[in-house]
Amino acid sequence: LKDINFCGELGDPMMHPDIDKFIYSSLKYAERVTISTNAGLRQPIWYENSAKKYGEKLSMKFAVDGADHETNWHYREGVNFDRAIDNMTAYFTNGGVGKWKFLIFDWNYHQIVDAYNLANKIGCDIEYAFNRRPFVNTSGLQGRISNENANIAKQLLKEIDYEI
Repeated sequence: LKDINFCGELGDPMMHPDIDKFIYSSLKYAERVTISTNAGLRQPIWYENSAKKYGEKLSMKFAVDGADHETNWHYREGVNFDRAIDNMTAYFTNGGVGKWKFLIFDWNYHQIVDAYNLANKIGCDIEYAFNRRPFVNTSGLQGRISNENANIAKQLLKEIDYEI
């Protein structure tokens, strides 16, 4: 196998107490393990140690959808933004492989450039994608971006030379 992917569609893989064993065991059967996470779980030392231990054999996809706590909270309720950024920083500054995945919603498109600048500061690549799912958060905010705001978002992406 080339890659084994642990994705948090219905729960974050980092919640599992044996995630270290899953990574280790999976690498017996695959060249790489990829973990998708909201980055809010565990301590920075775990990410630092994992980056150093596994190098290119571990790839992390950090799902953070804002450049501040309030904005990220709209979709990632319960995630401490500062902890997520600290975890990402610990991972990437210690040689970790992966990227920041930023879903574009109607409430966060204005932070595209801020997130890009923060990713550069952390030392990671950032990947943007428009949210295509119908979604209403607990505050009643619509997640699907309006056509008008999508056009603004596309202009912001052009400003940072990002192609969607």
